[in-house]
Amino acid sequence: MSKIPIMLKSNGNWDNYGRFRDFEVDAIVVDDNANYGILSSTIAEQLSIDTSDKIIEIKYIVNENCPPMEIRNDMGVRVYMETKKENKNLGSYPLCISVRDFNMELAINNESTSAGSSGSLNLLEFPSSPAIEEYQSEIITESTQTYIEEGQVYQDKQTVAAAMKNYSVMHKFQFRVKRSSHRRYVVICG
Repeated sequence: MSKIPIMLKSNGNWDNYGRFRDFEVDAIVVDDNANYGILSSTIAEQLSIDTSDKIIEIKYIVNENCPPMEIRNDMGVRVYMETKKENKNLGSYPLCISVRDFNMELAINNESTSAGSSGSLNLLEFPSSPAIEEYQSEIITESTQTYIEEGQVYQDKQTVAAAMKNYSVMHKFQFRVKRSSHRRYVVICG
């Protein structure tokens, strides 16, 4: 097990060409067998980031012809470490660190809610900023909704999934989940 020095670029922003600009530089040293949890906690500690209310996005550039690669899990860390082992120079493959607010609100965002329509429906999207003001929305905690419409806010992803299932039974249409992530819940209605 060996140690690998990694340059960190933080407090910058991405331009339209996939380049990280206007950043500050720092560095860490991690074991070459580190996992995602160790890497992200080491970065958070070095940059004094409170991970209870912030999300850390970790990206790096392999070459200028490709968009930045994001490290999201243990496999991403392993790929990065194997790449970094080839060139252990501190300045090679720096990690570009972006920090954003952690927002637990879920919001319904759909273009057409007509039952029985076909095609892809972007049903659930988590806003990255507090776009829904408190006085305009109430958080739905029950899955027995008689209607689903744009702008509704759900307590969590499980609640909106159960609400969609109940709604489809009540309105006699079928759907299947096309794609689901921590930000989106995409279904196909049929």
